[in-house]
Amino acid sequence: MIYKNRKVVYLGYLKGLVESKLFTGYPFINIETESPTKYDMLLPVLFDDKEFLKTTYPQYGLSKGIQAAEERYKIKFPLSFEQYSKLPVETQFNISWSLYGQDTLHYNFLKYEYKELIKHKINFLVPIPVMNNDLLKVDYTKLKLPKDLLEYIKAGKAKLFIYQDAEGFFNQHGYAHWFHEFMNFFKLPKGSLIVESANVRFKKLVNLYRDFYNHKIKFKTLESTEFEDRPWFLTRTKYHPINRAEHYKKFFYYLDHKLNLQHDTKLLCLARRYSAERAVVFTTIQNTPILRDNTLASLHNPYENSKEHCLSLIESTGVSNVKEIKDWLLSNFDFVNGWHVDRDDFDNNWAEVINDSLQNRTFVNVVMETHQLPTTELFLSEKSYRPMYTANPFIIFGNPGTLAKLKKDGYKTFDKFWDESYDEDVDLSIRLSRLIKTMETIANTPWDTINSWMEEIELILVHNFNTLMSMKRIYNKQSILYREIKNEYKGNSNLI
Repeated sequence: MIYKNRKVVYLGYLKGLVESKLFTGYPFINIETESPTKYDMLLPVLFDDKEFLKTTYPQYGLSKGIQAAEERYKIKFPLSFEQYSKLPVETQFNISWSLYGQDTLHYNFLKYEYKELIKHKINFLVPIPVMNNDLLKVDYTKLKLPKDLLEYIKAGKAKLFIYQDAEGFFNQHGYAHWFHEFMNFFKLPKGSLIVESANVRFKKLVNLYRDFYNHKIKFKTLESTEFEDRPWFLTRTKYHPINRAEHYKKFFYYLDHKLNLQHDTKLLCLARRYSAERAVVFTTIQNTPILRDNTLASLHNPYENSKEHCLSLIESTGVSNVKEIKDWLLSNFDFVNGWHVDRDDFDNNWAEVINDSLQNRTFVNVVMETHQLPTTELFLSEKSYRPMYTANPFIIFGNPGTLAKLKKDGYKTFDKFWDESYDEDVDLSIRLSRLIKTMETIANTPWDTINSWMEEIELILVHNFNTLMSMKRIYNKQSILYREIKNEYKGNSNLI
């Protein structure tokens, strides 16, 4: 494969885990005739450090280190691609982790063992994922960065890139403090650490930390747009024109159902994971005839929390009818098997799934996002982007300001047709009340009226899909990373 017209972002890892089936034995990539790199899978730097491995999930096969994984799976790294492909699928999944960076027609991410990059005097980023919310449990004074890598970073030839893109976990001042002290401990030069977070408010949080403690922040921040760039429900990425053509074909399949008025239910409100907010909404739907008759709703308890624990969570919402909700759940909800309208395999993550039938037969997708409380976090998962792909108008109940964030990113919402004040930063109980009232308004609206909106709504649906498919934010981020390894940012700002 020839990449000579692409800008190359080199990424350095600790060691190779699985050899590439396409690697042809070249000692190193010639930048004029780019060929596949030696490894399909590599171990991130610090992922041989027991202290830093606190940031991994227990199910991650290397969470206890390389040697423990080799003993557990009876293998020896690096594996050939043939050896890897013969492992049980579950084992393959447990020892893999998505490597950072997605190639486009303008940028190419090449992944190597960092020593190889140092040997060839290449500037590179060092991607280090944080999988869970336990970074603050890591004692940075016990971490050991490789000496040769540390010297290369201090020479301005490499930068650490710590990222957390699947959740908005970097949501407290403590995280800003951790990164600040981490840099001080290793005496890292200004700008040599970039932190990417899926928490939209992380940059603001860092600024508040800086101002409150009067610290000079030396690390940079970058907003993760992973769920917009690479929504988990897409079977193909959106980076290449041929793939985008398939996505447009799929979108207009959904849109055709909407414009031909093939929907027969007004609201869709699916929830796989139990939470207090979702339980309140689900119970209210079931107890309100107009909502029950016009909504397809589900709720499950995949983590098998006890009935007592689930019920106790309701009190945190501040709603006035806590006892009524608890009594209904206690009498009607199956805390083992859940309540489903389409799927009952609730042990599986449904983030990668689209049920075409449900999307086509319902008018509005009521998205209950991962979190709803007003905090220093604002996080948008794939759930917020699914209705944009399936040509559904949406109600998104997430952290306050979620709709405002989408509008800032260029999306359009539906405030012309129904009240969206549930997105305001007021008490959760008030927001829940406003959300239910909006749902009731839609449920009470005659089909003739709803269908008369479609001429205007079509324009919004097409606009939102085009915005979702846009490459603007992807190219902007890739350009930032490329310029970072080229050291082309010469300004005094300590935040991207």
